[in-house]
Amino acid sequence: MAFEPRRYNRTRYRRLPAQKIKRADAEFVWLHTGTAPGGVPPVGHPMAPMTLLDRNLQRYPAIWAAGGSPNAVFASTSADLARLTAAEFTGIAK
Repeated sequence: MAFEPRRYNRTRYRRLPAQKIKRADAEFVWLHTGTAPGGVPPVGHPMAPMTLLDRNLQRYPAIWAAGGSPNAVFASTSADLARLTAAEFTGIAK
């Protein structure tokens, strides 16, 4: 997860030691999460996805994440979101 103005950096994704990462298309998102693209929450998935949080998110006292639809969000801290999702902070944004 990265915040909107920074977006993710494809080159940095490719350097990660984890499994091959590619952007999910809408069909994949619906099939694996049951939610619309743009509204996928970071928690509550049938199988927990590998989650990466851009380290720049740690600068903000509150961050907003999708809440299950493109029109629903919830506030959290980056530390709580990392704990809830077992995420790793890394430099994935531009």
